[in-house]
Parts: sequence; structure tokens; C-alpha cells
Amino acid sequence: MKTPIQQPEIIVLKGNDSKKYNKHYAKIMRGVVMNTERFSKDSPAWEIRDAVNLARIHAVYATRTGIECFTHESAMLIHGIPTWDNTPEIRAVKGNDRHIVDLKEVEICKHTVVSRKFLPSALMLSKKHVQNINGLPVESLVLTSLRIALSRPAIDAIVAVSEILHEVTSFSRFHQKDSRIAEKKVKDTLLTSLKNVRRKYPRLFNYKRAELIINTADAGCENIAEAALLPFVCATFPNQYVTQYKIHARGNDYYADFAIPGLNLLIEFDGKGKMGSNEDEFLDARQESIKRQQLLEMLGYSFIRVTWKELLSPRELMHHLLSVAVIQRENFREESSALRTLLESESVL
Repeated sequence: MKTPIQQPEIIVLKGNDSKKYNKHYAKIMRGVVMNTERFSKDSPAWEIRDAVNLARIHAVYATRTGIECFTHESAMLIHGIPTWDNTPEIRAVKGNDRHIVDLKEVEICKHTVVSRKFLPSALMLSKKHVQNINGLPVESLVLTSLRIALSRPAIDAIVAVSEILHEVTSFSRFHQKDSRIAEKKVKDTLLTSLKNVRRKYPRLFNYKRAELIINTADAGCENIAEAALLPFVCATFPNQYVTQYKIHARGNDYYADFAIPGLNLLIEFDGKGKMGSNEDEFLDARQESIKRQQLLEMLGYSFIRVTWKELLSPRELMHHLLSVAVIQRENFREESSALRTLLESESVL
């Protein structure tokens, strides 16, 4: 999941510098510009958005005193891990002058990156877990996942913790036994740290909710889309699903994103990103995917393919999953679960 991102070139302006840095520079915040020469009208929106996200972090650090470390999604971006909110607020622990700062929208090559805020906090969870990456103080990934589980919306939190677990465990579908052992160790560390925070701040957070998020997160999610699909699979099929499900057929091993073995049901994210980086790769991968699905269907498996559009429409997605489950087994009944209750309480479902 970790994606190397080119660090932006930012300049803190002095005096009349704004006239000097006019062409090929974009205003990131008051008194700070970013070099935009590497972008063109053909640059993908995500590349410009990622650059602005990081530039905002660097700009805030360059112009604000007392920042002890960046946290939440800001920490994920610094570590090179994408976030479910593709343009998140900038968050950091700050020792003084904790005023919210507006970060105006940025336009580069006709692409507009929406406005956001810098949201400083006084809560330092552990100074021992602060690292320095590209000149920026940032919480470790393990501490980042703990903070996100404690404070962010359920979907964002489950996605983030799953991505971080995948990264810190170096999860491999081909070595799942070792990967699951590593995952359990990291989760145990997180749950122990959660207890420590609870002892220190007994009434500050909903600790049962954070524990549920940590236990739901899954290192087997290999990309952000699979991590976003996870809570809905878990809420629909509690204690019935497996990630990176291995099927051996005709001398080959096949892996499904999610499987419900009791229903012979395979659930996969159907995104172009999994199909290569150009048209030829896409066509070849698409053909292989069709052959693979036909083979597994011959073995008695059924498929649900989930699109980006469905991921962004949770109620429709849940209805889709449930309707196929009923087709697979007429007496299939929905099970209540703590996760489903949480998603309903946050108006996701």
C-alpha cells in the first residue's frame, strides 16, 4: 500500500518575493508557495492532490512554531500511505498557540484542490514514538493507528488501521501464516497501548469503539479499496469471511480479496488500478481475470464484484451483498454485530 511520493518544493516568502515567485508557483497558504513546474494539463488529479497535501504539511511546519509531531492522516501521508479522505485536514500536536488555520483551495493546471484546515491538538500520546521523516516530526505508524482508532469516523479508521497493519507487518498472501502471526503481535501492541491511554485518560475517548476498530482491521487488505470494502463485508458476514482466501485449482493457486467459505462466495474489488497501468496491460489482465473467474465458477464458486461507485454508496453495497447471500442460501439470515451497530450509529448504514 505504501506509495513513494515526491516531496514538494516549497518556499517561504519574504518581503516582495511574491512577485519573484509568480510563474510556475502556486500559493499553498499565506506566505508559502510551491513549485509547480513538474505538472502540466495532462498531470492526473491525484498526483497534484498528493503534492498539495504534502506541501500543506511542510508549509504549516515551516510557518508555525511549537509543532511537536504530525498525527492522524497527516502522519499517514508523511509515511507514504494513502488515506480514505483524499484531501484530509492537517493535524499535529502543538505546544502553544493552538489556533485553527484555514488552508485555501489551490489551483494547479486547472485542477482545484479543495480548502482544508490546520487543526492543532494538545494531546501527546507518547514522545518516545515520534520519528523524523523528510525533516518533519511525525508519530510512528503504530501510534498513528491507535490515535485514528480513538478519534476518526469508523470507515476512515478501519481503512487506516488496515493499511497500517498491512505496511508494518509486510503482509504477504504467499506467506500468510507468518503474516498473521505478525498481525496478531501488532494488534496486541495496539490493544495494550489502548489500555495504557485509558488508564491515563479514562473519560476522554470511547475505548470499546476503538477496540472494535482495531479488532476489525485486517492486514490482508492489499489496497485502500479492499480496506474500504472490509467493514461492509464484516458487517454483512460477521465471523464468516476470510481475506486473501487461497484456492488451489488445476495446479495453480488463486487468491480472492474476500471469501465466505460457507456460501462458496468470493467478493472482489473490481478496479482499473488492479488491471495494470496502460491499455495493453489492462486488456491482458482483464482476460486473465475472466478466465480465472470462469474456472472458479466451474468449481462451484459465485462472485460479487464491487466497484468504486458501490464503495461510495454503503446502503446500496450492503443491499447487494445481502441479496446475493440470499440467492446462495435461501435460509440465510442477517446477524447482528457490534460493527453493524456502530456503522448505523454513525449513519453509514
